[in-house]
This record gives sequence, structure tokens and C-alpha cells, in this order.
Amino acid sequence: MNVESANDSSFKNWKLVLKLFLPSWNFFNDFDAVARLEFCVMRHDGGEAGWRPLYPTNTTRSWGRVIFNPSGNLELLEKSLIDRVATSLRESDASTKANFARSVDCELLTRIARVRVQQLVTEAADVSFRFRLVVADSMAASETLFESTAQPLAPGQ
Repeated sequence: MNVESANDSSFKNWKLVLKLFLPSWNFFNDFDAVARLEFCVMRHDGGEAGWRPLYPTNTTRSWGRVIFNPSGNLELLEKSLIDRVATSLRESDASTKANFARSVDCELLTRIARVRVQQLVTEAADVSFRFRLVVADSMAASETLFESTAQPLAPGQ
């Protein structure tokens, strides 16, 4: 649409409004890399489980989740924070990456991971966990941005 067509008297105003409701499919082309947190559980006997995603893929057909879904909203907030930390870490210099383990962003990821792992792990006695921040590409390439040391499952340990 150009200026002449928008100001033309024959161009109806309802067509302008209608364009607001039609999706722009180019919007979806901007999302290429996806950041995610993965965790592994370390038992007291030294055994370590494999890496698993912190947020399993959810498929639901309930329309009620659109109206009232506090747990889904919390998950979206956490994923947004994880994505922002990953973007910040990817764009930072080497000295910032070296000190990431002592940063506020790392503390935020640790808190998110701890709460989620506590919900997922059934045996909580003498268990610690590690987490890593991974960016997955659509070209099936993944990059590990950060891998934590062993963290206690309870925050006070």
C-alpha cells in the first residue's frame, strides 16, 4: 500500500482495518534459534542421568488454558527470561562469559532450574543437579552457552 492508495477517496476505510487482522507470515521467519534449559540429576552414589529438557513439550486441547492459565503464564515468563539471558550471553564478550557463573543472570537461571527440577524429581534425598543453557538452531545445530557445576536440590544445602 502506498500513500496515494491510502488517501484515495475510493479506498474504503474498512479495508485498512481488515489488514490489521490478517497475519503477516514473515513475522514467523524471525525465530531461528531457540534457547532452552536442560538438566541432569546427579545421585549421591556418583551416578548421573542423561540431559533432559527442563520444560517438556506440552500439548493440550483445552480451550480453558486461553482464559485462565497461571502455570502456563509462569512458564512463558520463565522461557522469556531464559531467552533474554541466552541472547545477552551470546552477544557478550569473552570476559563476561568467563564471569557468567557469578552473575545475577546465572543466579536467576539457577533458581528457575532448581524449582523446576524439584517438581520433576521424585527422590529428593542426597540428589544434586546440573543445568546447561543450550541454543538450538533450525539447522539441527546446537550450541551450549553455559554448563553449571553441581547444585544442591535444596537451596540451603
